[in-house]
Amino acid sequence: MKAFLLISILLLSFLVGCSFTISGDDGDGDGDGDGDGDGDGEIDKSGRLVFASDRDGDKEIFVMNADGGNVIQLTFNQFADQAASFNSDGSLIIFQSERDGDWDIYVMDADGGNVVQLTNSDTIDHVPAFSPDDNRIVYLSGTEDAATWEIWVMNADGSNPTQLTFNGCDEYGPCWSPDGTKIAFTSGLTGTASIYTMNADGSGITRLTTYNSRYPDWRPDGIKIVYDAWDGSDWEIWVMNADGSDQTRITDNNEWDEQPAWSPEGDRLALYCNGDGDREVCIMNSDGSAKTQLTENDCLDWDPDWNPVE
Repeated sequence: MKAFLLISILLLSFLVGCSFTISGDDGDGDGDGDGDGDGDGEIDKSGRLVFASDRDGDKEIFVMNADGGNVIQLTFNQFADQAASFNSDGSLIIFQSERDGDWDIYVMDADGGNVVQLTNSDTIDHVPAFSPDDNRIVYLSGTEDAATWEIWVMNADGSNPTQLTFNGCDEYGPCWSPDGTKIAFTSGLTGTASIYTMNADGSGITRLTTYNSRYPDWRPDGIKIVYDAWDGSDWEIWVMNADGSDQTRITDNNEWDEQPAWSPEGDRLALYCNGDGDREVCIMNSDGSAKTQLTENDCLDWDPDWNPVE
């Protein structure tokens, strides 16, 4: 992910017309499985989320409760801050920022204090994520002229940056498996944005999907991967086994549902959606039921991620 608008353009460049067979959906368009079309149902609203928003005029990082309450702004500057996620104990937030003139990776305390810059190069470094043991960080790096992103890893203090992929195409959305042995990611390696996995050292690249799909996230038990996919008119949420089998669509609501993230318990998903005309943060049960919008404003709210311990 680069700057928000640029990465949207890059992602859309992958799109081709396609159709899907909907599995496990009731066809009423609300994704809740009960057939009545109203998106009702019960959902646990405990927990805490970090997300990005441009509600103060530029892209900043916020946290809020999973019921939409207690919203707190963590970053305050005239530059873009986004793509935030927690470390394993919820004490740190890693994110990308262009406060030094281009995209670099930073880490801060969960309350927004003690900001430390981890990368400082002439490349664009973005979309970071801590490994499960917090010792390593996976991220994307590349140059704006090349307009391609490769996957890198570095130590948690920013040292020893190491390139993992050399595919010469866009890769994005890397995430660690819960045991830290694999990385799931999206790649345009075949010309269609698809989901792949590889070993944590970059070996053993395996394609899991064959249609326009992106932003994989491993369930905390490592058994399932959630992701979004293009159905020809909008993005919808799918779930599959970690080996790519049993690919099942769980939303079908004629709006864009994007970038899902598992809750710590694996029973809910956070995502962003555009049901009210702009991007808002939502949560829903892991089967697609009880989708609930948490933010409601005329600004963009996106990139939600769960605090793993709250």
